[in-house]
Amino acid sequence: EYGVDGIVRRKKGEYEPVFRRNIALGVAMIILGIVPLMIAAAFRAGDMIYICCVDFLLFVVACAVYIFIRSGSVFGSYQKLLQEGDYTSEKKAAYKRNSAFAGAYWCIVTAIFLGASFWSGRWELTVFIWPVAGVLFAAVSAVLKAVNGQNRKN
Repeated sequence: EYGVDGIVRRKKGEYEPVFRRNIALGVAMIILGIVPLMIAAAFRAGDMIYICCVDFLLFVVACAVYIFIRSGSVFGSYQKLLQEGDYTSEKKAAYKRNSAFAGAYWCIVTAIFLGASFWSGRWELTVFIWPVAGVLFAAVSAVLKAVNGQNRKN
């Protein structure tokens, strides 16, 4: 509806500066969270100081992740309501087309990993299947996206 669309667009417009500020704040927190640990390392502090610095870093990272998730959820809900960004009808259709491939791909990779690991007994070596599979998945997904994009134009 036109009225609802206008209200949601206005609310999204009001929230956009907050979203950007929260993302910048989260990134700054993560970057600055490492500073105490680096200072402790520069002065060759004791083990307890290192532990406290790591605790502080993990706390700061957890707070930043909370900010990312909360802000992203609100902003994503506006995008979902307005069908923008990742929620356009074209992207939703592409997701449906590719979801069967993704499910089958990762099941096959898991089967290969388990088969190779049990057969060889060398779990420490077969673990390298995962990063290779991840990079290969990204490449194949990009090719599928390009092929599907070409097919839609023709």
